[in-house]
Amino acid sequence: MLFVLSILRLILKPKQNRLFGYRTRQTLSDKKAWALSNFVFALVSLFFSAFEIVAFALLIHFTIDEIGTPLIFLCFLSVLTVYVSILITELIVRKADKISTNEDR
Repeated sequence: MLFVLSILRLILKPKQNRLFGYRTRQTLSDKKAWALSNFVFALVSLFFSAFEIVAFALLIHFTIDEIGTPLIFLCFLSVLTVYVSILITELIVRKADKISTNEDR
């Protein structure tokens, strides 16, 4: 699901709004930060969710008899994917903001 949403985010490029997108105080107040954060979040999410799909497929292949373990693993990977995507996006947006603040001086 996150894989499909990431592709849609990259294709549709959501405009600034209060309902959908990577919304923080900073991104809602700056259009450049909004565009950067949504692009980075979609790209990182796409990468990690693709990894998640491959890992889940491999786990199902090697644990054919049991479905509980792969599903728990998938839930864990989904949460981890979102967390890592947020972390990386915040780091990049803050670094870009710091660079643009230094250029304005």
